[in-house]
Amino acid sequence: MKKAILLLFVAGCYSWANGQNTANTQPQNSGSTIVSEKAVRAIGLNPSFKYASESHTSSAKFDPSQLPSKHSTSRIAQTQGITLTTFGSCFNLYGVIDATCTQVSANPDLGLIQITHREDANKPWHTGAYEASYSTDMGNTWHNNVVIFRMDSNRYPNGVILNPAGNTVDSLAYAVMVGPHTNGTDWDTTAFGSVQLSKTGLNPNLQNIKDFPHQPHPFSSPTFLTACDDSTFHAIAPSYSLNTAGATQAFYGVQLDNGTWSSTTNSVTWTQPVLKPHFLSWSGAVTEVDTDAEVTGMTSAWSQNGDTGYVVFFGNLDSVNGPINYNFVSLQPIVYRTVNSGGSWAMMPLHNFINDSILTQFLTPTLDSPDIKLPFWNIFGDGVHAGHDVDATVDAYGNLHIFGAIESGAIANPDSSGETFASRLITTMYIFDVHTTSAGGWQSIFLDSLSAPFGNEINPGGFSGNMTPWNDEGGVTEGARIQASRSKDGTRVFCTWIDDHQGDSVVQFPDISSIGINVVTNKMTSPVQFTNTTDNYFLQVSDLALPTTCTGGNFWNIPAMIIANQVTPNSGANPINLISVQGVGFCDADFTVPIPTHPLPKTTGINELVNANNVPFSVSQNFPNPFNKQTSFNVMLAANSTVSVDVYDVVGQKVYSVSPEMMEPGTHLVTINVASLNSGVYFYRVTANGYAVTQKMIVQ
Repeated sequence: MKKAILLLFVAGCYSWANGQNTANTQPQNSGSTIVSEKAVRAIGLNPSFKYASESHTSSAKFDPSQLPSKHSTSRIAQTQGITLTTFGSCFNLYGVIDATCTQVSANPDLGLIQITHREDANKPWHTGAYEASYSTDMGNTWHNNVVIFRMDSNRYPNGVILNPAGNTVDSLAYAVMVGPHTNGTDWDTTAFGSVQLSKTGLNPNLQNIKDFPHQPHPFSSPTFLTACDDSTFHAIAPSYSLNTAGATQAFYGVQLDNGTWSSTTNSVTWTQPVLKPHFLSWSGAVTEVDTDAEVTGMTSAWSQNGDTGYVVFFGNLDSVNGPINYNFVSLQPIVYRTVNSGGSWAMMPLHNFINDSILTQFLTPTLDSPDIKLPFWNIFGDGVHAGHDVDATVDAYGNLHIFGAIESGAIANPDSSGETFASRLITTMYIFDVHTTSAGGWQSIFLDSLSAPFGNEINPGGFSGNMTPWNDEGGVTEGARIQASRSKDGTRVFCTWIDDHQGDSVVQFPDISSIGINVVTNKMTSPVQFTNTTDNYFLQVSDLALPTTCTGGNFWNIPAMIIANQVTPNSGANPINLISVQGVGFCDADFTVPIPTHPLPKTTGINELVNANNVPFSVSQNFPNPFNKQTSFNVMLAANSTVSVDVYDVVGQKVYSVSPEMMEPGTHLVTINVASLNSGVYFYRVTANGYAVTQKMIVQ
């Protein structure tokens, strides 16, 4: 589950986030059998979350022998050249559950990888202390016990690396950490800390923890911590205003946690300004401070030199308080940019992504306006399923890249911008790179589709088996955990995520996939599934890739961390093992796929709502997938039909065809042999009696 704890709402329920009973209403469409459901309607941490006041007990001592199977040893070979190294442990899962926290970071100048986590489970301060483990050999061996911030009530750490000017010794670099602090009832302050990696032990004199009151309003966990070459650091956190009784009243904006390194004191000085757009209210009210702000999430990113920064809100602006109608119906990116290292911020001109044909090519028309397709960033889910996260990075040209999962908005009426199609009718979501261009516009790149369109189901009543081996009783859920990385020079950007290829529709048995884009050559890689062990839980990846050599150029390593499998279901409160993942990444020679500048070939669409479009047949996902040479799929026909099959590459060129054949009603197995095709992503389109359905397949 993302953002640690989310305030979730579904259609027909009442909102309690702001102490009000606000009934959700939506337009009715009596002519359709498709229903829609309300997406998440608020963001931030719930101060009453039961683990906010967790405390250390002697019974929580960690026994590594209790960890099972293939992840219980120190090094395990996997497919695609992946290697795993168990390097440490953590008091419980909630120190690593938030993929928007920066917990894996790298410094290419030193060849250094740092993973920030709550302290090892067998150490005395592990309930809230922060620890940084680091590696200088690409994650094969690790140095532990080196950085510990001993404060018993810190949670959800972020950590990055500071390399002082002129330094070439890895142990003389500094770990810089940011996270929330709880007083046992509320999230009361932000904890900041920095210490040199050469320091060891629990000596409190080595700590540089500073607790800052969060202005006059409560907040959620700081996220997206970034280190820039100008020795500055940046994170963000949603903040809320308070009413006279001291209760959360309204979304206030985003707190910017900005730090500046001092080489004199060897410490970081932090400031906390706030950015606040004026959002529409879900209830339709126009107020000075939105009491029910129409916003579902945010992200941020900075250039390597620290000059250019972005803060992105996903929401709907209030056009009543401005000269331009900014209501684009669905919740879309609202981007603030600085080009002077955060000295000033300005909102970029809004772009209506409804008009982006590449972004909307696979989407389903709205129920009330069949000519409109609404892109909806699936960040936090719908109250039943966890969302898939969103992340961002900045390339060599200062352009912002937003990586996220896109689904279809269901209602074109501005009063229902939070509506998406009912989960039982959605068969696929799509990962896109939506980025600014040097010409001042926007471009979208289709990256991949998700085999499992939903995050794990939330089941407050107890263990349901929805996320074996994790017991979701404590809110242990996860989506695709979409995360962004880049080369230090920004010429290559990467999107990495987990997906479940077992046909479960939710992320229960995850594997790691990634894709890369070269912004100089305008070429991309094919998406690659790097593992097939189905247990790569709670993925975290580095913000920077580390270059090594490969045939024909650099290999761009993307350092990553996962959590070990469990012997018995874990609600999140039990200790966990931390595992470093080596081998995720791409060689320069892999960037061969031209970036499409027009929509992929489609009629009905990839995995689109077949019944909604009255298509008289359906097509299964191919199996196996990925595959080599030969694969099969089922075609289910309701009537006699002439059926043909065409295969296209990612730029829309037809590369394989099956001659038309008359088939009777029923289910037919179709097998195709495409041994001549190179590795990559392709699309097979099945046409029957003038209708067509397109699916994606991967050749390896």
